[in-house]
Amino acid sequence: ILPFLVKQQQKKAFLPYNFLPNEVDKTTITEAYFHISDPTTTATVISAGNSDYEPIYFEMIGTAAHFYTTGQVYYCSAFQCSFEGWESLRHLDLSMFDVSESYSMGASFANCYSLQSLNLSSFNTSNVEYFRTMFYNCVNLRSLDVTNFDTSKAVDMQGMFRNCKSLTSLDVSGFNTNAVTDFSSMFFGCSGLNQLNVSYFDTSNATNLY
Repeated sequence: ILPFLVKQQQKKAFLPYNFLPNEVDKTTITEAYFHISDPTTTATVISAGNSDYEPIYFEMIGTAAHFYTTGQVYYCSAFQCSFEGWESLRHLDLSMFDVSESYSMGASFANCYSLQSLNLSSFNTSNVEYFRTMFYNCVNLRSLDVTNFDTSKAVDMQGMFRNCKSLTSLDVSGFNTNAVTDFSSMFFGCSGLNQLNVSYFDTSNATNLY
């Protein structure tokens, strides 16, 4: 019985790349909640369960998107789960997300114009190679903690923080950039930053520093 219980405790919920039902307009979603529970009302299955993954259910309540699963984490595969273009989304807590096998974070939050807070504290980015335009046009994002990011495999940071003009501070002191080739426009338009220290960036392999 014990091995079975252990396996159950470790089950994940698989999020497909486009994890909204076709009829949902992502530009109207103001809040998104990821629950570790069964759905409380009638909800749509967006990801079927199997021996390795628990199913995920979805429902809209007003302008808030709710996701439900009994899995312990929401799992994103090799290509990232994207919130690109969720224009009205204001706050997002992804502390229950597992991105440890993702190789790309490209445009994950691009054009989230209304986003004010974002919790990525659980993100394991050790396999991520592409951070291109990850936070592009997050113009209302007031704070962002990326100090836990492992960028040892990163090759592309083009436009990563471009137009994040509401950020007043940004700590990238832990970034390993020795494999990065493209830094172009990485901080372009970050007009609210009071200071930015990139003196320790390794740009020896850079081909674009525009």
